[in-house]
Amino acid sequence: MKIKVILVMFFFTVGFSKSQSLQNCSTCSREIIKDSQIENLSIDDLRFLTNDLFARKGYVFQNSNIDSFYLEKNWYKPAKSNAEINYNSTEKENLKLFQNATLSLKADRDKMISEIKLLKQLLNSFQVAELKSHFNFVDESDHHYLSKIVVKIDIDDLHWFKNKALFNVKQDNGELYEEYSLVVIDHNVVFEYAVRGRSSLSDGNTLYPILNFSEYSFAYIFIYRNGKLKFEKMIAAG
Repeated sequence: MKIKVILVMFFFTVGFSKSQSLQNCSTCSREIIKDSQIENLSIDDLRFLTNDLFARKGYVFQNSNIDSFYLEKNWYKPAKSNAEINYNSTEKENLKLFQNATLSLKADRDKMISEIKLLKQLLNSFQVAELKSHFNFVDESDHHYLSKIVVKIDIDDLHWFKNKALFNVKQDNGELYEEYSLVVIDHNVVFEYAVRGRSSLSDGNTLYPILNFSEYSFAYIFIYRNGKLKFEKMIAAG
């Protein structure tokens, strides 16, 4: 619990205030949406706004979850055919804004993922000079845990929701119960290795038991900014 509290405190510390963002498309048919109204939104938020605009025109969705969501709205009137729906100039302008913003966010996300993959590649090949010059990362004591983490992480299998992403592996090696994680929150990229407890296999009764056992964790925090990933700090707990 102590480990998780430290990471939560960090993310609250690096958080920033956000201006009021557009919540739905109830005005998208008559008002041109401004860049400032969507500047803090995620790809998922923009996808929701796009679908919300479509739904208010009676668009019938093929996705059952989306369809069920809008069927609960008293203002939703399904069209007989999506092909018969006409969008006015204001709606077209707003859809274009959402599309362009989504493409920009996807490109930036792809760049972040490329940076993470490069970090993994350099760690796996022990490219110390390149790690320092590109990521501002110096391989010092306890930093070897980062190499242990990236081996376990499948970057292509990151699970995204809005501005957050997670890949997590839990492993019982017969002696200890370990956890390897990659967490993305906004522009913060965190790699964490943690020992959560003793193995359920031996229940701590190994041939050579570990004395004075305690949980511990190493979290490596990187900041993604202007297309580059830079090492910020390491937090050790336990």
